Amino acid sequence: MQDHIGNTSFNVDFYDTTHDNYFSPVKKMLYEDEFNIDLRGEAAYADLFYFREQNQEFLQKQIIPSPNGIRFMVEQLNLTQHIIEDIIQPRLIVVKNKESWAYFGKLYEEKSWVWMGYKFEFVQNMNCGELFRITGLLDSNERIAPEIRETNLKGSFVLFSKHINQYTPVAERPVARQLCSIGLWSYGEKMTRNYAL
Repeated sequence: MQDHIGNTSFNVDFYDTTHDNYFSPVKKMLYEDEFNIDLRGEAAYADLFYFREQNQEFLQKQIIPSPNGIRFMVEQLNLTQHIIEDIIQPRLIVVKNKESWAYFGKLYEEKSWVWMGYKFEFVQNMNCGELFRITGLLDSNERIAPEIRETNLKGSFVLFSKHINQYTPVAERPVARQLCSIGLWSYGEKMTRNYAL
């Protein structure tokens, strides 16, 4: 075992059953043996920023105030958005942290924060969060990836959930049944559009 100083990166093994305070709740969202639902092979995990720090105040107190802090965040988010747009292209994104909502553009109407700048259509409230659909990109020169002119995620769902940890009541967590239903809904809509005249 190595000692690490500062922030480190990590990989997620969704099949590893070792308990971890951070990733175990994520893994539980993807697998329900009782209902024979296993989404682990279809899931991807991405942090918005590429440094490991559990204390979110680190971002607010250390990175943002530094001379290149905002620029660092913009470059990190630009890379993340390209990974999501160009490589992962998910039918469903679970944003499991309220602070992260802003980076997707969910708080644009309320606070005028653009960041990645997705436009959303409200779908429904759920016990585990708010479900939206991506309808495009905000028409703003403040988007961190202006080179992305059209989103590959149009029609994809985004479930904005609160932070989930081992203490979050089961009734308030996204579960595999819900995620599977949303994914099938998205897939069904996409297939139906293929038959349009």
